[in-house]
Amino acid sequence: MLELIPDRMGVCQDQTSTVDLLIRITPPPRQAATHRPNLNLALALDRSGSMGGAKMELTRQAAAQVVNSLAPDDVLSIVAFDHEIETVLSRTQVRYKEQLLNLISRIEARGNTALFDGWQQSASLALAEAQPTRINRVVLLTDGQANEGETNSDVISSHVHKLAQQGVQTTTLGFGAGYNENLLRSMANSGQGNHFYVETHEQLAQFFELEMAGLMATMGTQVRLKLEAAGADLEWLAEVDKTPDGEVRLADLVNEAPMSQMVRVTLAHSGPIKATLSWHCPDGAGRKSVESVLSLPPMSVTQRQDMPMHPEVEVELAIAMAARARREAMASLRSGDERKALTILKEALKIPKLDKLEVDSLDDLLRTVQRGDHDSGHKKVAMHSHGHGHGHGHGHGHARPTLSQMPTTDAFHSASLDLRPGGALFQTVPSAGSRLWKRIEGMLRGLFYGERLGWGDKAPMGEASRLTVATAQHLMNPPFRLQRLAQDLAEAPVLRASPSLKILQGNLDLGKPLDRLGGTTAGCAALRRIAPLLIPHCRRPDPSLWREVALATMLTHNDNAALVSSLGYAALLWDLLAKEQMPDPRWFLGRFTTAVTGLETGNKYDPQARRFRGTPRTLCEFLEQVIPDARAQKLTVSQVGKGWGTGPYLFELVPTLLYILECHGQDPQEALRQATTNTLDPASLGAVVGAAVGALHGPQSAWQLEPDLEEFLRVAEREWN
Repeated sequence: MLELIPDRMGVCQDQTSTVDLLIRITPPPRQAATHRPNLNLALALDRSGSMGGAKMELTRQAAAQVVNSLAPDDVLSIVAFDHEIETVLSRTQVRYKEQLLNLISRIEARGNTALFDGWQQSASLALAEAQPTRINRVVLLTDGQANEGETNSDVISSHVHKLAQQGVQTTTLGFGAGYNENLLRSMANSGQGNHFYVETHEQLAQFFELEMAGLMATMGTQVRLKLEAAGADLEWLAEVDKTPDGEVRLADLVNEAPMSQMVRVTLAHSGPIKATLSWHCPDGAGRKSVESVLSLPPMSVTQRQDMPMHPEVEVELAIAMAARARREAMASLRSGDERKALTILKEALKIPKLDKLEVDSLDDLLRTVQRGDHDSGHKKVAMHSHGHGHGHGHGHGHARPTLSQMPTTDAFHSASLDLRPGGALFQTVPSAGSRLWKRIEGMLRGLFYGERLGWGDKAPMGEASRLTVATAQHLMNPPFRLQRLAQDLAEAPVLRASPSLKILQGNLDLGKPLDRLGGTTAGCAALRRIAPLLIPHCRRPDPSLWREVALATMLTHNDNAALVSSLGYAALLWDLLAKEQMPDPRWFLGRFTTAVTGLETGNKYDPQARRFRGTPRTLCEFLEQVIPDARAQKLTVSQVGKGWGTGPYLFELVPTLLYILECHGQDPQEALRQATTNTLDPASLGAVVGAAVGALHGPQSAWQLEPDLEEFLRVAEREWN
């Protein structure tokens, strides 16, 4: 859990040595039988006049998202503040969510900004419910300056610090360019919480979700790191927050979320370097600690110079130097020297071994300063520095975009998905509705049975079924982790070796950047394992569903048509699970294309069928051409299959899927017969059609499965209940 990694495994025996030391902290995954601690959360929401319009609506949506993510035994308080303070919700267990959502919907913007009074009222509510076995947190959201009541930054931060000492942390979110970043960052530092700069409207829900994901996976609070080396000078390469006795305050320990710090140790001997990590356990186990000791052997100067630098330390050192460059550039800006700030940032882009995320971040900051937006530049550096100083590796600071143990949101925003950025789907809360186990069972059973029909009764369990089981079993042990899902899929026994699985196993190299994951083919393999990703969201709809679908697809198919197909199909299944009756036949095409509006990159594909070959187009362009044409001519499934094909290529499988549902969705057995009779890939088509009609109609008496799958469904039902 605690590792000390030096740049070189030795020190000079006859002169002073400088050792760049990486301290890496890797919290373990939560055990399957371990329940997360209950949350005691107080939201302090700015409703001053400047928060009117879209900002206020987004704030209400983010607060509603928090409510939907909480468990019945969690405690929630909500305070809305302007020049007056209103307790919207006081210390309430989250058992009747509709009532809470109704209260949130009534919050309106008005007045000035009594920031401290709003925070203080939230703090008192949180403190009244604080328990050592709970995660206790105040989350403050504001877009402005404290201009009513107490406005002194030092006084406010002192109060926040006292609250943290009593076990209640404070996270701050600054919305837009007008807030006081020094105050909010100071509050987060003093409150041992997180600080986020919400630059765009779209980021608000993302940062709220990121904060909630971290809270739900927290295994340790009040985290301290102490480094001891007799006679040595210690230089922390980040801006750290130290206690009076020299310990460094770190972010909370979050399951499977690694953190790191870089320290430059100057020493004149080969004595040991000792690190001690301590934290409070919210599960009631009190305070825990671990130690790690590093002893470096003496060697000659030449030997040490000839020794290659540890590659991980080299990368982390580059990140630390980039963070230092940011701080120096902002200091130059504050003194009025924009030219020097730009020079520092341009030179920082030349730092060797910088990964893509750091390069992109520096380039974004450089462009922000070049366009004269100094306020945004300061805020970006304030958020980055807060994360870097607290050792964050789980959502801000310097997490690297690799296939590692990152939460869904962090992985999603680090990945270079072949999708147009900013698609509305990713900010959309999945539609409400009743999604009962019987409909979920119908979706899974239909997928299994449809694939079996395609393979034939004597064939073993198909690849789609096995990978669906592996995905569902992964989701029975939350939270969603991209690396663990990849491992679960790679370890699942499959019918035969397939190109997609070879891609998947190759991607399990932990150092592989997320922008290099997945193949670039428009095949249907990813589409067949999307259905189980919907299951955990049926109780608590959350926009992370769409990100999980995109990431799960990207493991093997980082291709625009594949990603769009998976997202459109997921939206289709999601709505079918709650439909009370057969929708209008034209609904299927309309729902699919509406869901993915704005996500296509413009990539043109050449359909493989001879009739359509030679005119490349996007997937939705193709669907909106061929399906209405087939509808107008009243073609049968067999006839359209001869026209555009029924193989695994998405320009064949997706239109066939949608046309079968349009023509035969009211009859599950007939839909499956059409999918698996005289089609080129009957197993794949049977699986995706079976999942859709099963989601709409529930399990059918004829859909009997082999014992392994029947047992899986029984276990899944027990987990659900």
